[in-house]
Amino acid sequence: MLEPVLGKTPEARAVCERAKARIGKQIEPDGRQPLEEARADGFGYSVFNLDALCLLASLAERVDVDLWHYQTADGRGIRKAMEYLAPYADADKKWPGNQLNPPKAAALVPSMLWAVKNYGEDAFGPSLRKLPAEDVAKSRVRLMTGK
Repeated sequence: MLEPVLGKTPEARAVCERAKARIGKQIEPDGRQPLEEARADGFGYSVFNLDALCLLASLAERVDVDLWHYQTADGRGIRKAMEYLAPYADADKKWPGNQLNPPKAAALVPSMLWAVKNYGEDAFGPSLRKLPAEDVAKSRVRLMTGK
């Protein structure tokens, strides 16, 4: 465990533990994020929300809270959201929900980098390799994932 700079480990841990309830409310058992999909740019908001959850999960590691592998009794969790969105790394796969503008598969780069780091190459490497190599190469998330 990495001690937070302010020495408020119990408070930081409590915030991260409360995130589990948020995950349970925002992600369906099949991985959909209905609150995000209801928006005009359902794909973009789903990816944005997943990226935020990934950042939170990364920070939670520092206080020994594992949000990466957390799931509710009915299977809601970050990995399930990753699995739901991963097929859309293929730019030819049509997003079924609301979408004002065509979704950009490259938006999945950060999430897929996190997915490969936390769930393995076998599970998410194929999706990551479908994304534009130049977007993967320049992603700042590579600094945090080592990918």
